[in-house]
Amino acid sequence: MLKYFICMAMLLTWAGKCIGADREKLITAKEYLNAKVTYIILTEYVENGHAGLRPQLMELKSLLDLNVVADAPAYEKWKEEVVSRFKSAPVKVCNFIDSIDIDQFTGEHDVLAATKLVDTVLERAKQRYPEYKAELDSNKALLAQQVDEFMRGSEAVKSGAVLNPAANTASERPVVGSTMSPGFFSMRHLSFWNVLAILLGLTAIILLLLSRGKIGKELDHHRLLLDKVGAPDQPKGLAGAIPEGQNASSKRNGSAMPDKRALENYLNDSEALKNMSRELHDLKRELSDIKEKNKNTPQTQPAPVAPVQPQPTVVNDNVFFMAGPVDNYFPTNAKSMSKENTVYRFIVKDNGQEATYEIHTSGAPVNEIVSMRERYIVPACNEDNLPGASVRSIKTTRSGIAVLEGDKWTIKTKASIRYE
Repeated sequence: MLKYFICMAMLLTWAGKCIGADREKLITAKEYLNAKVTYIILTEYVENGHAGLRPQLMELKSLLDLNVVADAPAYEKWKEEVVSRFKSAPVKVCNFIDSIDIDQFTGEHDVLAATKLVDTVLERAKQRYPEYKAELDSNKALLAQQVDEFMRGSEAVKSGAVLNPAANTASERPVVGSTMSPGFFSMRHLSFWNVLAILLGLTAIILLLLSRGKIGKELDHHRLLLDKVGAPDQPKGLAGAIPEGQNASSKRNGSAMPDKRALENYLNDSEALKNMSRELHDLKRELSDIKEKNKNTPQTQPAPVAPVQPQPTVVNDNVFFMAGPVDNYFPTNAKSMSKENTVYRFIVKDNGQEATYEIHTSGAPVNEIVSMRERYIVPACNEDNLPGASVRSIKTTRSGIAVLEGDKWTIKTKASIRYE
């Protein structure tokens, strides 16, 4: 089984190496994008009021306007030629693309790294030359497709797949051509993750088949051992404990059960049954002695016990409980004589029209009250401090005052509380 685990480890190691993007390919893709974006920008510059520079642009076309990523020239190779031909133009060539750090994409999968590289290059170009944003956006899809195919290793030279920088006439402008969609048997859709899933599935099936064969062999081995050893001996019951001579008649009749006489002889000779019989006799005798003793002992009647009268529950009408306020009052229909599921305790004064109130925490958990403080606490209380991450209790530092007005207790003075 060890060799199967070694194979799996090698497969996973290979998978880990394949996950990261190829750094050399990313460098080539960056050089390609640098050249293409530079050509797009220079083309737009020439076609927008600088037609006199068109001959110089045509001299650079074969150097910059490529359609195969792998053929991309190095930045240092074409930088000097571009600068020398466009000396009178504003600075349209710089190192803002060349300075992009490729290492930030090497940890990604090939497809994701290609997408991020194209996005980064075009974003920098649009920040530097916002006037050419529309043209850069129109070429983004094709650039992304070309770099993606190059990173996958499926790039091919396409006769019509060229970029579409702005130009005044159709003969002078490159035209975007359509690329052929991949067929059913195309390898373009066969990414690393698809291959990995197929390989892992096949490996799992092979391991299951090998395990099934091994289990079958082990079962066959155990069957052979059982055949050699034979069936286990039957446990000896009463028939096995009876002497051979006494059980002879039952064996002749083909029955496994002993005959009546042999069974009686076995029971009479059993020491265990004799001991049980003696213990049962002793228990019967002790029980008889206890009964005789109880008969001779005079029975005394227990003194009658006076029934305990339940104490009446005293209800204090001056104290009641409320759950929470509604705006600036407590509705009287929410009044409760029980503290369960309530937050406030009211004490009515002698005039019956005014009451003091305070928070109590014996009707609901403290953390639950604090979690709903905006509803239950803030409308009726002034907070001396704000609750922390853990609140053990809520202390009323000054009672509030409410006045009975019709069917509600209106808050006149808020209570003051402190979280502890």
